[in-house]
Amino acid sequence: MNLYQRQSWTLGSALRRAFTLLAEEGPRSLAFKLLGESLYRRLAIAELRLAQTPARTEPYPKSIAPLDANSLPAYLRFRTDLDAHNVAERLRGGHECYVTLIQDEVAQACWIAPGVAAWISSLECEIALAPRDFYIYEFYVAPAHRGTGLGLAAVHQLTAAYRERGYERLLWAWMPENRGAASLARRAGLRTVGLIGYWKFARWRKYFRRPAASEAIPPFSAPSPSWYLDPLVALQKRQVHQQWIRAAVGRRPCSTVLKTDLFEEAYGADRIFHDLFPTMRLGIGVDLDAATVSAALHRDAGAYTGLVCDVRRLPLPCASVDIVVSTSTLDHFADKREIAASLDELTRVLRPEGTLVITLDNPRNPLYSLLRILTRRGWSSFSLGATLSPAELAEMLRERGFRIEQRGYLIHNPRMLSTALFLTLRRLLGRRADTPVAWLLRAFASLGNLPTRSFTGCFLAVSAVKQAHGGNASSRN
Repeated sequence: MNLYQRQSWTLGSALRRAFTLLAEEGPRSLAFKLLGESLYRRLAIAELRLAQTPARTEPYPKSIAPLDANSLPAYLRFRTDLDAHNVAERLRGGHECYVTLIQDEVAQACWIAPGVAAWISSLECEIALAPRDFYIYEFYVAPAHRGTGLGLAAVHQLTAAYRERGYERLLWAWMPENRGAASLARRAGLRTVGLIGYWKFARWRKYFRRPAASEAIPPFSAPSPSWYLDPLVALQKRQVHQQWIRAAVGRRPCSTVLKTDLFEEAYGADRIFHDLFPTMRLGIGVDLDAATVSAALHRDAGAYTGLVCDVRRLPLPCASVDIVVSTSTLDHFADKREIAASLDELTRVLRPEGTLVITLDNPRNPLYSLLRILTRRGWSSFSLGATLSPAELAEMLRERGFRIEQRGYLIHNPRMLSTALFLTLRRLLGRRADTPVAWLLRAFASLGNLPTRSFTGCFLAVSAVKQAHGGNASSRN
């Protein structure tokens, strides 16, 4: 049972809601609401550490109280989009509802999801909560009581009550255009930690999480894969990467293998690690996101060990790994210094004569620059960080004592454009789209045989061997 289920919208109720939004929050908010129903939706997410909030000694003008049988009729008059069954299901699910009554009518109300996880209904995804976290949702103040301080008093009372119960952090999310919610959260002491949201097209949906500088957004998971990758494209990507990596490693020892970034292993049909090296005795997959590691281990049970850690600070001994596979991981960092720090750490854990296989976003590809612009403006559902030119990557590897063995350019499908094209074919032709999609993939792959492959490849790929005695080395193409 969906604890967040609401009654269906009718044309009349939708129009009334639209006019209310226009009057209360302005045309920008209404525009983003409409956009959220079709293509793009995002929420600001903020936190409040309860230990940093001072205790209040003076009484509040109005007291907030848990919803009970006496206040339920007034609450249902206040929230006409819910019914008694919805409320009962939420309460049985461990959620809590609080109301402020003025003259036997609800002036303010909200729901609390304490600990473990909370479903964000507007994004249709679940946000992970620590046992001592609680998440506020559906926080409403009646129009007649806005600007009276009632909402702020309710937040202060809730934080005080949950602090006494041993909770440590409050989380809250709202549309950035909702000036009232943003102002209330700021006055209550909450600090915005980033944006979460999605892009969608028909049934395809790609979720994103964009933390503010030096902040961390709690992990969240969608009920279905959170991005679109055509099944044939996923198969192509998997095959191309596995073939290139196996050819680069050759017959070198691969008893212990480290792979950075487990996103594909967790969610994609393009995952490569679980069957990459049949002779691998110990596989170690690392990712910064705990939910991603958990999903990958659940999916590939027993194939490798998962660690939640930063690639710049690996909890592994020096010279403990035979092979490092780093597929489009270091290009998530904001600048090249962080890429250099990551290479230092990968060099540290790699054994002498061990092999590093690395791929990065190809900066020579004209679409890379366009994607970066979209990312910086918040129009992209994923983040593109800094990357390196082939010469820069080669120089960094030589400085760390590597001998470059092979270089290449992988996946020649034009990014964004091919995705839109494949989506259109799938919608128009359904399963019959396999034939034209496969033909297009072969045509794009043939670009890798041309002298212009350094401009059409999506990823720059390099394999290098860590020399036993360090020092610079010449490259071998």
